[in-house]
Amino acid sequence: MLATHGLSFSFPSRDAVKMNFPDIQCATGAQWLLLGQSGSGKTTLLHLLAGLRTPAAGTVQINDTIINRLSTRELDRFRGQQIGIVFQQAHFVRSLTVAQNLALARQLAGLLPDASAIRVLLERLNVGHKLHALPQALSVGEQQRVAIARALINEPTVILADEPTSALDDHNTEQVVELLQSQAAAANATLLVVTHDQRLKANFDQYIQL
Repeated sequence: MLATHGLSFSFPSRDAVKMNFPDIQCATGAQWLLLGQSGSGKTTLLHLLAGLRTPAAGTVQINDTIINRLSTRELDRFRGQQIGIVFQQAHFVRSLTVAQNLALARQLAGLLPDASAIRVLLERLNVGHKLHALPQALSVGEQQRVAIARALINEPTVILADEPTSALDDHNTEQVVELLQSQAAAANATLLVVTHDQRLKANFDQYIQL
């Protein structure tokens, strides 16, 4: 479950305008689309939901935890274990293989290594043959699939995807959305896709417009 109440944010500037966001209520396993044009604050909202920014007011709740009341250490651990994030840019550690990047995601969340789970997940996303490849050896589509795998490897209860289709044609857009939705459904995770891409409205029954 993902919910917000009275959420707002201000950038640290004398002339900053406070950004106020609508309340969100996403049930466990639900799949939502959050739409907004560039500058509407949708990426800022995603960062608030992920605990990457601190709100000026209001709360972000994931299941029974209000995440903006956690200490920095508690939030890091909680985010690693409960939130999967697919960023616009993959941000892989370039010196590590695909498998090592996924293992690092588990390590940073305080979880034990699980080579078998990594292998199974990559195979499920049709990139099992890239297990020992470096990120720069992957195609754009393969990087997206590995990024989804990294977001899922810790079996999060919430998956947040930031503009996952912004640079894709219609065919690849359908593939990425189907991957996100199917993998979220398999894990019974709440999925929220943040985008300006109006094509995605056809794939979601529930959406929020900023």
